[in-house]
Amino acid sequence: MAKTILVADDSRTVQEVVRLALQGEGYELAAASSGVAALRLAQELRPALVLADLRMPEGDGSWLIRQLRADPGLAKVPAVLLHPGNEPAPERLATESGASGLLAKPFLSAELTELCRRLLQP
Repeated sequence: MAKTILVADDSRTVQEVVRLALQGEGYELAAASSGVAALRLAQELRPALVLADLRMPEGDGSWLIRQLRADPGLAKVPAVLLHPGNEPAPERLATESGASGLLAKPFLSAELTELCRRLLQP
């Protein structure tokens, strides 16, 4: 059974870039455009990995990751905080929210693929 990756980003372009980068890697992809919608989807799908945009409506990425960490069924799911690459990386925010990693946007497909493989290895 394919592992599900949840992309929580209000940009359809980013959702499509993730889909294109990971197609052929054997992952199922699900997408949400807000933190609240992503949390509902995560509770329903129990994804293997969450990619959460730092800036999105109705619960940003750090809020979403904190909600995942508070849910016993989702607390151990790796969650990566996506952030604007033209700004300093929010390491402190990532640490405080419990993020498994940070990824600056825009990112290279190879960067995303390697990060997913690393976080999802058995």
